[in-house]
Amino acid sequence: KLFAAVEFSVDATLRVARFVSRAIGGTVTSRRLLWLKQWQADMRHKRRLATAPFKGDKLFGEVLDMVLLDSKDKGKVLPSKSLPSPKMNLDQLPMSDAPIIGPLK
Repeated sequence: KLFAAVEFSVDATLRVARFVSRAIGGTVTSRRLLWLKQWQADMRHKRRLATAPFKGDKLFGEVLDMVLLDSKDKGKVLPSKSLPSPKMNLDQLPMSDAPIIGPLK
């Protein structure tokens, strides 16, 4: 009986860990999409940025730096639909193979 209880507890803990990791991934993607909401670009490019692999301690990490353009007042801005980015084509961004939200296994 004790072995069965421990086995059940371990299995439940592993399932919870998988669920939490997927929830955190979905949260990061949702926060990225909210941040990109006002950007005047098509959804495909927004999704590419939102699903880029998470690295570092910032929401987008190095991936966003490749897309941002320098503005006149020494700031950085997102390129709009009307102005193509001379810095990088958005199709070249890395995209995660994992679905944004998928079924638990």
